[in-house]
Amino acid sequence: MVRLVFRWWSGGPLWLLAVATLFGQSGPDAQVVAAEGCGQGINFESQQYRIGTATVRDPFDFLYWVRGKVSATDAQLAALLNGRPFTYQLAIHDALALIEQQRFLPDSATGFRATVIFAAVTNCRQNPNTLDLKYQIYSTVPAKILSGTPESQAQAMQSPQDTAGLTQGGSAVHFTPAGGFNGSERWYGGGRLEVTRRVEGFPLFNSLVAEGRGSATVREVSMALAGSAERLGKIEHADWRLNYFDADSPANSAELRRTQLSGQFSAATRPLWGGNVTARFGGGIEGGNLHGSFPTAQLAADTVPGADYGALKFYGGVASRLTHNVFSATYGLELGSVGPAERVDWHKHIVDVVDDFWIPLRPHYPLDVATRFAAGVIQVPGSIPVAERFFGGNDETFFIPGDTWKIRDDPFIRAIPANRFDFTKQGAGAESFASLNLTVEAPVKAWPLVPTILQKEAGPLLDGQITSATSILQNHYAMKSAGFQQILQLLEPMQNALGALRTAVAALRDENPGLPAQPFTDCNNKLLGANFNITMARRKMAAKKRDDTLYGSAIAPISDVAEVLGACVDRLLPQAGGADLRKIRDAAAEAERLRDQMREVSLEIQPAAEAKAADETRFVRRTINTLVNDMNVFSIGPVAVLDVAHIGPGPNGLRFGPGGGIRVAIASFVTFTTGYAWNVNRQAGEGRGAVFFEIGVRDLFH
Repeated sequence: MVRLVFRWWSGGPLWLLAVATLFGQSGPDAQVVAAEGCGQGINFESQQYRIGTATVRDPFDFLYWVRGKVSATDAQLAALLNGRPFTYQLAIHDALALIEQQRFLPDSATGFRATVIFAAVTNCRQNPNTLDLKYQIYSTVPAKILSGTPESQAQAMQSPQDTAGLTQGGSAVHFTPAGGFNGSERWYGGGRLEVTRRVEGFPLFNSLVAEGRGSATVREVSMALAGSAERLGKIEHADWRLNYFDADSPANSAELRRTQLSGQFSAATRPLWGGNVTARFGGGIEGGNLHGSFPTAQLAADTVPGADYGALKFYGGVASRLTHNVFSATYGLELGSVGPAERVDWHKHIVDVVDDFWIPLRPHYPLDVATRFAAGVIQVPGSIPVAERFFGGNDETFFIPGDTWKIRDDPFIRAIPANRFDFTKQGAGAESFASLNLTVEAPVKAWPLVPTILQKEAGPLLDGQITSATSILQNHYAMKSAGFQQILQLLEPMQNALGALRTAVAALRDENPGLPAQPFTDCNNKLLGANFNITMARRKMAAKKRDDTLYGSAIAPISDVAEVLGACVDRLLPQAGGADLRKIRDAAAEAERLRDQMREVSLEIQPAAEAKAADETRFVRRTINTLVNDMNVFSIGPVAVLDVAHIGPGPNGLRFGPGGGIRVAIASFVTFTTGYAWNVNRQAGEGRGAVFFEIGVRDLFH
């Protein structure tokens, strides 16, 4: 048996859309699915089985707040079920009502909400007849707008609990350790601390983030105040940050130091072009000090070792998600100056294109192919600090801080240690680069987030409920349209026309007592039904109660009047003989005219509403399908990489870096990737290749 609870929040009332039941075997009312060994077709109630134990399982119980819900529910179910005679009322209706009251979703969650509950009979025993009950819970609150970006797909692979929206609950404090190794920075460690609540005195911000990492050769510290908002006109999602960043990192025999303060704003539009594409844009301002310890002789003529600086950044792009593909393209522009000056000393142009597609070889075993192309060029009409030039290698750097939009701005190649791919004929730091990176991986062993046997039942149910949600959301947008006001204005004239028709029918009945009573009764019942819907709609208008039930009441006359005309004109009038039927015909004609007006307006507003509703739920549908069909709580498999990168100016700036490794993802605990890439056409002073290794530990406060 499967119980599905599906809710949608759209800035107004909470809609409970459906509770669906799937029957697994015979029984008098509703049934549970029998596990292997419990037989099929057994009516556990009539066979007088007794319940041994009842337990709850949730794949996200590594989140401590979910684990607390599971423990509390286990205790309550034990009190309700353990040791009692099995009945379907008790095992299904009463038990599921108890589980649903526990709210296995964050109280702060908004947007699409879905909970699927599977009930299964296990461990059937005879003499005496005893069974155990197990309830599996799967809940999700995916972020719709971000589910269409490459960043969200990477997050889904590494931490499905974040994609499911379940980290909105629990503690406001999150700490995630991290570590890794590369040839420049050696072994390093660090972590990320995030406090997700509005900060006193800073009402625009809802999180404080501090990150750091360090080793014998590198030191990096950053802090940020971040805020976000949803649904600002045509903007679906917006976020802003104030950042502080301070870092020392090695670059061959020298060091690069960057100290800066910055502020940035970025936004994403509502889905465009059939709901498959989202446009993103943003800008920022930053200033601070950039320094490099290179000797002057190793620098280009237009490059200084260090200086105070200021810069403006502008960036924009598009992101798209199809069923098994995520794509984004971004352009970034930086205008910088040395010292406090009104001139522009350099222009930096960045292009970053990401494509990630996966082929489901079988459920939860996708062949994932990730491709990324990045390129950049610097134009220097004045002068530029050396740290602002391009330094490449196997450590990524990004154009702007943050996790929701990552714009790569360096030549990334895993075969060369961090910041060691930089020397051109002009000296340290490149003024142009292009890099193409290919990563192919496929798990050889995986434990699905949703077990395959349950996924076959959960998938169609969720897909059907999203379809239902889309239909209701369509009516919501239709109600918000300007055309809907025309329908509301027709309600009073329509009620008057139906009132006149009812009066004329009553008069006909009084004047012709010998006519059969049933046609009059049928006509009167249809008139009463139509009048009731109009009355309800007008009461909501008078009370200014614009909930989504108003739409259904307001357009009800389109179908109601057709039934009224059938009962009061088509079937009643032929039996009235030679009576004066003019008043009935006139009132019916007026009601029909108003009905046709309503129908025309409804047909005009529905296409736009349908398109908006489909756009709202398209990314959600794909994210849900990813969680159900692709996501694993554990997987292990090989990784193959191929990097091609070029820096300039100069003829010897092209490098190739094939390699391979292994990736282990334990979503509830840790993820790491390790491997080796060969520097095929290395130049003097470069190594034969480089080890890449990265480890990420779960949020300790989850």
